[in-house]
Amino acid sequence: MIGYYILAAMAIAFPVASYLLYLSMINGRPHPTLISGPWDFVGVLGGLAGFLLIGGPWMLLSFHAHWRPALVQGPWSELASGKWGWLWAVPWALYFLLIVGGSWLLLRLRRRYTLIYNIDPAALEEALHQVFARLGLTAERIGNRFNLRSAAVPLERTASHSIQIARHGPGLPQPVALAASEGNSAGGLPGEEIEGKLDLDPFPTMHHVTLRWQRARGTLREDVEGELGRQLAAVESLDNPAASWLLTMASCLFSAIFLGLVGFVLLMMKGR
Repeated sequence: MIGYYILAAMAIAFPVASYLLYLSMINGRPHPTLISGPWDFVGVLGGLAGFLLIGGPWMLLSFHAHWRPALVQGPWSELASGKWGWLWAVPWALYFLLIVGGSWLLLRLRRRYTLIYNIDPAALEEALHQVFARLGLTAERIGNRFNLRSAAVPLERTASHSIQIARHGPGLPQPVALAASEGNSAGGLPGEEIEGKLDLDPFPTMHHVTLRWQRARGTLREDVEGELGRQLAAVESLDNPAASWLLTMASCLFSAIFLGLVGFVLLMMKGR
């Protein structure tokens, strides 16, 4: 059984080591990397695949191996066999339902998120301000939240902002609408309605920032993130120590897996 335990441990550790190696690679790139929330969570699921597909079922098998014989010998023997034997399938069904349903739910919740790896938070804020300016957006900063508005809207869409000048008296013309100001006659008036709400969640130690969209009207999010991706391609990332940390952890796990494989082969040869 020791050999099977070693194989199970290696199968659990290998996806974790692979995920850590992947993180070390994207944290060591010369430019920041922008990843959508669902795809980032797919990577997390891949790293946890060993625990979810091997560790969980192994625990259920151990539960059955220890508790079912005990129930057969006790007053609850009918629950361990006979017409109630199907109850033992319930924990398996609940486990896989929890894994599949929980993963699907978290993937949907992660759609509001975008993650940026290997970026200094100050550099990201500067890049965002440049993106907002190019897209004609004004950003109101409140804490870590940006309230995004259109920089200007056409005058014909803002009748409520027009100045109505009425002339009273017989034979005088009806009220006429004049521009609010001479400076706005060519462009328009500032937008008042919030087009989007963007929260920043920085993690300076890891050179990581999470974007969380609370609201985005129309194609605002696609426009901002598309322009941000092009802007970040020209940003040089600073030296990120997280890449070295992650690479060290991945190397340790791969070394342990290799030693475990050698130990398994020696056990099989000894058994023969």
